[in-house]
Formats: sequence, C-alpha cells, structure tokens
Amino acid sequence: MQTNFAPVPMTLRIRRVDMEMKMKLAKQLTIALQQLNAPIELLCIVGSYGDTQSDEDILECLEQYNECGTAMQEIIAPAYKWSPSK
Repeated sequence: MQTNFAPVPMTLRIRRVDMEMKMKLAKQLTIALQQLNAPIELLCIVGSYGDTQSDEDILECLEQYNECGTAMQEIIAPAYKWSPSK
C-alpha cells in the first residue's frame, strides 16, 4: 500500500529536534539546580527554556537575574518596581 503523504521538510524536522533537545536540556538543568538548592526564581527561568519563553526572553531573564539577583525587577507594568529587602 502506497501513502500519499508529502515528506516533512528538513527545516521542520530540525526545528522539532531542536525543541526536543531544549526540553531535555531544561529538564536536566532544572534537576541539577534543584539538587543545588537553587532559588525557585532561577528554577522557573530555566524550566521555561524551550517551553513557554523564547531564547531571547530566557537570556534577558538570566542576564537580569545575574546582574540584579532577581528577574522580577519590573513586574507587570514598568511603573511598579520591585526591590528585594536588604
């Protein structure tokens, strides 16, 4: 029996493999960070990689986290600025 399915373009196959790899990386990074007792905020950032956030968003969150100690410096609206208590 012959099927009439068109072959999946190589770029789509690569994207699917790339997304699967990102999900695997995020999972293993999250596990490693949990074992190191990382802050929940950092776990959320890493857990979103390849899932709910773009690469650019994850990079921005990680840069802000590394610079400020939080990725939640601005929440919802730029008018509300959160700062950790010292």
